[in-house]
Amino acid sequence: MAFKSTRQRKKVMSILNPSSSSDKFRSNINKNRDMTQKNKNTQSKMRPVDNPYETWKSPDGTWEWRVLKKWQVDDNKPYARYFCAVKSPYTHGSYDMGDVYVADIKSNAVKQEDTKNIDNSDKARNDFLKARENYQENKTPENLQIMKKSMKNYNPFSEK
Repeated sequence: MAFKSTRQRKKVMSILNPSSSSDKFRSNINKNRDMTQKNKNTQSKMRPVDNPYETWKSPDGTWEWRVLKKWQVDDNKPYARYFCAVKSPYTHGSYDMGDVYVADIKSNAVKQEDTKNIDNSDKARNDFLKARENYQENKTPENLQIMKKSMKNYNPFSEK
């Protein structure tokens, strides 16, 4: 059989022999690609200073790092960095913002348990549930606005 072009020959051959070695090779590549997908960085969006992802403090309490954004998933890389708001004796009560190496933070500070954010999330959850109950009892535009405002502070779909 004479073919006019290489493309035509490949097309006919793929129809006649669908399980060629190149197809097997391609399927193995796709399988490997699926298995090696990277983890998604869930902390890559910037947060305000009053609601950081993490808070780190020096043992004497004079330095404070508020992690506002993580640039990568793996914090153990040698040049991994955070975007932080840093309060120190040299900032006179305010925050300096910028990139900080994770190794520097971990070697000089201790991660704080964030009870403030936990209390806020519980309060936001209770406010949302109360607003939703009020809206279900009396469906007025005012109650709908109250419920929408409470949803800005609380996301019911983010619970574990």
